[in-house]
Amino acid sequence: MNKLFLLLLILPAIVSAKLVDVEATGYGVSISAATDDALVAAVKQTNNTTINVNQKSVSTLLKENGTTDLSKATGKTFDLAANGVIKEYRIVESECDDGKCFVKVVAVVKESKETVIENLNRKKISIKKFKGKLSDNFNAALEQSFTRGGGKFAVIENAVDEQMDYLIELTLKKANTNSWKVDNRKTDPLTNKVTGSIKTKYSSIYEVNYRVISGATGQVKYASSKKSTSSRNNLSLLAKLTANKVYEDITDAVFPMRIAAVYPEVNEIAIPTDGKIFVLGQKLKITTVGNKVRDPYTKEVIGYQTVKVGEAKVSRIDRKVLYATVTTSNVESIQPTMIVEVIKSKQKIVKKAKKPKPVEVKEESIVDSSHGGIIL
Repeated sequence: MNKLFLLLLILPAIVSAKLVDVEATGYGVSISAATDDALVAAVKQTNNTTINVNQKSVSTLLKENGTTDLSKATGKTFDLAANGVIKEYRIVESECDDGKCFVKVVAVVKESKETVIENLNRKKISIKKFKGKLSDNFNAALEQSFTRGGGKFAVIENAVDEQMDYLIELTLKKANTNSWKVDNRKTDPLTNKVTGSIKTKYSSIYEVNYRVISGATGQVKYASSKKSTSSRNNLSLLAKLTANKVYEDITDAVFPMRIAAVYPEVNEIAIPTDGKIFVLGQKLKITTVGNKVRDPYTKEVIGYQTVKVGEAKVSRIDRKVLYATVTTSNVESIQPTMIVEVIKSKQKIVKKAKKPKPVEVKEESIVDSSHGGIIL
């Protein structure tokens, strides 16, 4: 958890613009002008434009000395409409009275990508895909991981700095499979029968380095590496597994697991799974956030103090949420939004057995009393 709060980032999920039906009204000195005003209002409603469209449009579209300043009106309309695209529209109501016209339209408006992301309240990231051995497998798996990651990420392709919060850069460190032959054949000295076979052994590794860069400042916020190894010839699978490790590493730093609800009556807590895989009986550590930790020179916040509150064990798993039984703490002391971390089991170190010293066997003569001979 030492890297947990070094970042305030979030990652990929391809976000595409969508079409929505919008009803809007407009005013002007003619049906045409009022229609323009209504279309601008439709764009404003859909894409969260901050300009007061009606007031601006009415003030610029009113007649002055018997004439209409159409160029000024058109300029305003295009300025406002630049934030959205109207695919089609139809007029459902219109009326003119004493030089003032009213129009109601139903327009099909294309939401801007920025608006879609803003409405979903997601962080925006861009993944700079790398080229190399099995990079297509890795890139596809990484993008898929961020896309299914609980709706917290918005992946933007070909993003400029103003559009994204973070950029992920990747480089391939290792991707190879070594093989060798092992001869387990044995020949029986009496029958000359051969048993056993020659087997091929493998050692595969896939490793990448990655950096998380701030879109606003270009500062490297976090850098690390992840790898997967295997005793099989399955490098393509290792590429996908490594991509998932990169996703989980960054997600844990950006979006640590938090408790969604506490149920004291059954001694349980509920936690969103965020697309991660859990198993029954898995142990979890519950922590709360303490004071800020600042760099003594730059005064930048580089982390937060974390205090362990207790532990829990996964008891039930649903598609989007898991339930864990509190095991080493009073459930009354646990609050929603506290942080949960998987306790990684320590790998047991298997000591190699010492080879026994060879026992020297002394030859003995045994007397066979029944036959009077000697057995050697």
